[in-house]
Amino acid sequence: MKYDLFISDFDWTLGLAPDKIEPETVKAIKEYEKKGGIFVICTGRSYCSIKAVCDKYGLGGLIVCFQGALGVDTRSNSTIFSGGMSKTDTIDMLTDLLSFGVETGVYIDDLFHYESSGFGIKEYERLVGFNGKKVDNLIEFVKNTPLQVRKCLAIMDSEKKKEVMQILSKKYEGRLIVNSSSTYFLEVVNPEWSKGKAVKRIAEYFNIPLSKVIAVGDSLNDKELVEGEWHGVVTGDGMEEVKPFAKEITVDFKDQPVKTLLEKYCL
Repeated sequence: MKYDLFISDFDWTLGLAPDKIEPETVKAIKEYEKKGGIFVICTGRSYCSIKAVCDKYGLGGLIVCFQGALGVDTRSNSTIFSGGMSKTDTIDMLTDLLSFGVETGVYIDDLFHYESSGFGIKEYERLVGFNGKKVDNLIEFVKNTPLQVRKCLAIMDSEKKKEVMQILSKKYEGRLIVNSSSTYFLEVVNPEWSKGKAVKRIAEYFNIPLSKVIAVGDSLNDKELVEGEWHGVVTGDGMEEVKPFAKEITVDFKDQPVKTLLEKYCL
């Protein structure tokens, strides 16, 4: 077994929204774990969203959520690491996002909050399998909450997203990561709690050298997941922007990339 730790993004890498994983892939994961391998899902979703998927297929262990801001060991029900965005950064970012007139929300603890719900947010709720919470004033809510802000999310058409990403990436360079998980979703996270940082935290938690880690994703929000010292892989039909950062390009999503990689390196 070449890799002792296998870390996978969920949507369009391991599974399909809201909660579908191919049975052959589930079987491969369980065979890998029987051989002593450790399989970890590292996703932008909330804990409750991805935990429901894992429960459906009998998958357990460590789950990493919000692009690296929260790591929970489901077998011991213990939080391994937890972080997110500062209130100052969140308020500044929300102010900018709202000024663009796009549907905007923020994950606080494990719940998505927003001021108004249009088609975009309703579709997002359907895809992740959980409804969010409407608040009167998003910025005031953030100012007053004692809970941890995990990440910001905005929904818009692809051309608008490209424009907004360029502006905000330049403005917040070195301060926040502005990335994307799909054609319409713009996401913002703290670089100290990125997927790349999560890989290092996970490897340290299990005492596994990074040379024995493989990680796979498909989207721009997987850049930090696939570009580190470990073996980073991008799906064949993943976003072109993230492919240059990977060490390997694997099969398209329809051909079950997680299963393919497990069979190639670990089974």
